[in-house]
Amino acid sequence: MRNTPLCLLLTLLLVVTGLVASPGRTASATSGDIAGTVTDTAQRPIPNALVRVQFGQQLASARSGADGRYRMANLTPGEYQLAAGKPAYDGQLRQNVVVAANSTVTVNFRLAFGSLTTGAVEAITTTSGGTPLIGTQVDLFTLNGFVSRLSSDDAGSAVFPGLPPGTYFLETRREGYGNVRTRTFSVRAGQLFAFRIPLPRDPSQVGELSGTIRDSEGFPVRGAEVEIVDGLVQRSTRSGDNGLYRLVKLIPGGGYRLRITARGFARQDTGQLTVRLGQATIQDFFLVPNEGSKGSITGLVRDNENRAIAFAAVQVTAGPVAGQTVQTDGNGRYLIQELTPSSSYAIIASQPGFAPAGTSAISVERARTTTVNLVLKNQSVSAGTLQGTTRVAGSLAPLPGVLVEVITGESAGLAVLTDSAGLYEFEGVIPDQGYTLRFTKDGFNVFSQGLINVTSGTTVTVNADLEARDARTGQLGGTIRIAGAGALAEAKVTLFRGPTSPLTATTTALGVYSFRNLAPGTNYAIRVEKRGFITAQSANQTVQNGQTTTVDLSIPRITNAGNIIGRVINLSQNGIVGARVSIIVGPSRPADVFTDNTGNFAFESLTAGTYMLQVTANGFPTRSQSNVVVSANSTARPTIFMTP
Repeated sequence: MRNTPLCLLLTLLLVVTGLVASPGRTASATSGDIAGTVTDTAQRPIPNALVRVQFGQQLASARSGADGRYRMANLTPGEYQLAAGKPAYDGQLRQNVVVAANSTVTVNFRLAFGSLTTGAVEAITTTSGGTPLIGTQVDLFTLNGFVSRLSSDDAGSAVFPGLPPGTYFLETRREGYGNVRTRTFSVRAGQLFAFRIPLPRDPSQVGELSGTIRDSEGFPVRGAEVEIVDGLVQRSTRSGDNGLYRLVKLIPGGGYRLRITARGFARQDTGQLTVRLGQATIQDFFLVPNEGSKGSITGLVRDNENRAIAFAAVQVTAGPVAGQTVQTDGNGRYLIQELTPSSSYAIIASQPGFAPAGTSAISVERARTTTVNLVLKNQSVSAGTLQGTTRVAGSLAPLPGVLVEVITGESAGLAVLTDSAGLYEFEGVIPDQGYTLRFTKDGFNVFSQGLINVTSGTTVTVNADLEARDARTGQLGGTIRIAGAGALAEAKVTLFRGPTSPLTATTTALGVYSFRNLAPGTNYAIRVEKRGFITAQSANQTVQNGQTTTVDLSIPRITNAGNIIGRVINLSQNGIVGARVSIIVGPSRPADVFTDNTGNFAFESLTAGTYMLQVTANGFPTRSQSNVVVSANSTARPTIFMTP
């Protein structure tokens, strides 16, 4: 192989956030396009090549078509870097590509085959109608046996490079479709053999979503509409006399989301659900009466092995109705009702033997039910405590009603209001070195304190003196929409840069968010995140005194999401507990996770692509795992060995 592997080139362009350009659109008066062809050294088109561009924090990508042509539209004018490549070919990087407004710049790539002594085969899996099938398992065989296994990417493609010349065949497997075994074919040195494989739909390979819909007192709700709003199949049904509903003959896979509406009850939406082959995924619902002026919060409390935690205490720690406490039932479900609409609620769940968990900035709307699920981690080591006092800066006067939030660290999400003496306390804090506390109160400047080290069995005191806010303030807000669709509700918006940061907000049902009382400045930046959607951000925003800066964003859905579920083990094959696993390279960059008591870890809803993981654990050198390939609607399952 030559010394320019594609993964190193693409690493330059894999960033945490970005906006994906829509191919085929012409440039507007304030944007430009990049277009061109991807060919081999003999000028034959290379289909399904991936082309990525980067300009600051903006990332766009496109696939070349059967004719080798690609296009990325509506790019911000500026100087870009481009990388093009495909497995089995040497990647190519182009720098200093200038995009001007209302014009198209042509950038062509000519990629050399990666090896003159080996060949490659590309399997392109599609439906019988030609639609690419993402996440198809493709196995490669010689006449002597199994060689390798891959999952097809967002173009339905799986490329096996570096193959010795010889005779091979392929077998495919994807739930919902019939398996296919190809004829034998020859792989030649210095060439890629492309094999298009239409998969027949197997109507016997289906699953279902079903369950019971009840009211808050446990009585069945008849005639509730249950609609699939996201998923591989679009369908709806209504609950029967006993509250039962069934959505049948669904193509197996993840990403299903349901919406339940019933006369007299608040609408309820689910998170992502997975339909499994030959199984019924059970999802029950408890609807809250629509009383017009109030809202509610419901959800499940489970441990880190997904087991329900019964009789856990769930307390409202911030918001207009702070102090209300309920218990989970035998299935780990809780329901908090009669909440005055507000976007400032926080809750904490606790149970002996577990570290408390919570979340803040919960938005409760009139006649709606907000779902918040919480995971409690086993308290395997002695916990610590965070406490302190808030005061008015320049005086000794205590400052009650300050919202104190843990925004980074293992116990991130905990939030509470200071009492009448300005005191706050977080018990059961998981030991960690990376804690950050944020203190906010209307009329005062936001104060944050980071690099807080909480060790086992200790109490750490962090006091905060808040300064009265200058009368010169402005606002920043706008609307978040789904690309090509309507408003994006319940998205997390983070004001992560600027004089008054960090702050978070949640979009309303109309996709609206707002940050108020911001100090004037020129370096504000926001980030928008929601599971199932590409993370996006907007930087260099200016906030002026007495004015509102409007920042609207349109966010595409992730149509090629996958998961990483792996295990960290030692040389004796035993799981390592509490190892920190980070994604350091990849198109998605979620928060770090920690291994459970069997050494397992998981990253969910990742954009398809190639990832690099980094693992740190007490008593072991840091270990990196590269080339973890995530394909759409599938799960990569790496095993990471740690050696002393």
